[in-house]
Amino acid sequence: MMVPMKTHFLKFTFAFGMVVLCLSCTTKTYDIELEGFEPRLVLQCFFNEGEPFVVYVTSTMRIDSEEFYSDTIENAEVNLYKDGIFQESLVWNEYYLDPHRIRNRVYCSDSAMGESGSTYRLEVSAPGFDPVFAESTIPEKTWLKYLYHDYDTTIQDIAGVEDFQLYLNTYLKMQNPEDIRNFYFFVSRINTWRDPYDLLELSDPRINDPILGNTLDLYNSPFGWGDPDYLLFTNEFIQSDEYEFIAKFWVDNAYSLGGDRRIYFNLATLSSEAYEYMTSRTIQRNLDQRFSEPAWVYSNVEGGAGIFAGVNIATDSLILPIYYGR
Repeated sequence: MMVPMKTHFLKFTFAFGMVVLCLSCTTKTYDIELEGFEPRLVLQCFFNEGEPFVVYVTSTMRIDSEEFYSDTIENAEVNLYKDGIFQESLVWNEYYLDPHRIRNRVYCSDSAMGESGSTYRLEVSAPGFDPVFAESTIPEKTWLKYLYHDYDTTIQDIAGVEDFQLYLNTYLKMQNPEDIRNFYFFVSRINTWRDPYDLLELSDPRINDPILGNTLDLYNSPFGWGDPDYLLFTNEFIQSDEYEFIAKFWVDNAYSLGGDRRIYFNLATLSSEAYEYMTSRTIQRNLDQRFSEPAWVYSNVEGGAGIFAGVNIATDSLILPIYYGR
């Protein structure tokens, strides 16, 4: 059957017109006026018994800001109170975290040290910002003891290649207070919990405990950060006066662990403010950002944002011997 020439012409004309229309489309830019933004002060301070107060003072940022982070505000007035009595004005300086010499511009106390059971209040003001304040109490310390350790070796077949895996099992014991408390367990390479670096040769602690919880779930989660660097838990269901648990580490190079390689086990008893903040931050970091709504992060800073919270950290350590079991 012959198709009329007119039909072919109409089809060609329609197709040609659509191509011309697509090629002639232009991108237009629209200016969107966002609501007014008033920056607020942001505080960050976890304070421990027997240590000075170190406070970061920054400001909130617009979501469309091109800056990666907010610089420290250098002209703030930071006043510290203990149980309602003025202690001192914190001084702005450059604080170094040895041995890495990481420079942090912060406000530090000169003589005030954290005391267990005391309630501290921080009042901060700066030109161009509304004043803010926050309060928190340092809880009582909960002791932690290192008991002993052993090694667990396995051979895994990865893509047809035998891969030797060495695990360090550390056996620990903690006190169980009569009242319900919240805890934060972590491991550090040097004897300061302010060190931003983690262990060099040991992976983050893997704990699979029926009461304390299971950090291994984060390893198996397709949306988690992979290596949990802490365990957040409560003693609500611990029945005895003491409780033992195991923290397991994957050692990727056993020969690098010399006799002078010390690691520190830390058990932080958390104030209610510290626990609320760490819980919300844990939820935020483990969200699948593709499908989840933004997570709300707890703040106890009135008039601003951030956290000012007391903790009390118990520490024990282990010098790792040279391992010859390979």
